Order: sequence, then structure tokens, then C-alpha cells
Amino acid sequence: MKKFLTAISVSLLLLASSGLEASAQHAGVIHLDDNSFDNGIKSGYVLVDFWATWCPPCRMLSPVIDEIAYDFRGKVSVAKVDVDKAPDTARKFAVSSIPTLILFKDGKAVKGWMGYKSKEELTTLIEKEIR
Repeated sequence: MKKFLTAISVSLLLLASSGLEASAQHAGVIHLDDNSFDNGIKSGYVLVDFWATWCPPCRMLSPVIDEIAYDFRGKVSVAKVDVDKAPDTARKFAVSSIPTLILFKDGKAVKGWMGYKSKEELTTLIEKEIR
């Protein structure tokens, strides 16, 4: 019985994690690295989430970022940069604490925020900048 329950638990975890990845893809979040960053932010508004897999506040922010991407689709693109995989980009923008969020317009940084933000708080901050 324990083996059966363990198998069910593992299956559910795998299903749940694949669902999270699918929701991020459907939300339109793009993943940028040192090679793709400049091209990824060159036109329009782009909110970039600088994060790392080992960062608990970053993981807490991830579903908020997915929701923001969905809510602002057509107005603001949303991208994620793993600072461990894109150290040059993180250094270029002086990212010293994560999560760090930077809003770009046509390739230029407009505004930045550090730390976890609720969906409501982040929505207000973004709307203030894109008016």
C-alpha cells in the first residue's frame, strides 16, 4: 500500500509541476540569457524578473509574474532572467539582490524594484509607469 501511495504522490507531483510550466508558457513569459537579453528587451515595454532557482522569495514571486504576464498581455511583455545562467546581464544592471524587477521601454530601463511584490502592488507599480 505504501508503494502505491508513493507512486500516486510522485505522479501527482510530476503532473502539478508540468502544469506550472505549461501555465508559465501560456502566460507568455519568456526566458532570456546573456545572448538573448538585448534582443528580448528592444521594443515596447518589457518587465524583467531577475531570479534564481535557489531563492525562496523568487519562487514565491513566480506565480505573480505569470499572472502579470497574462493580465498585461499586449501591453507589457514579461521575461525572466536566471542570474546564475546570465551573470553578465545581472552585473550589467547591478542586480545585487533578488528578486529584482526592472521595467524596460524600447531597450532602456525605466524603473526597478527589489524584493517580493504582491500582484496588486506590482500591478499598481506597472500601471503607474506605462500610462
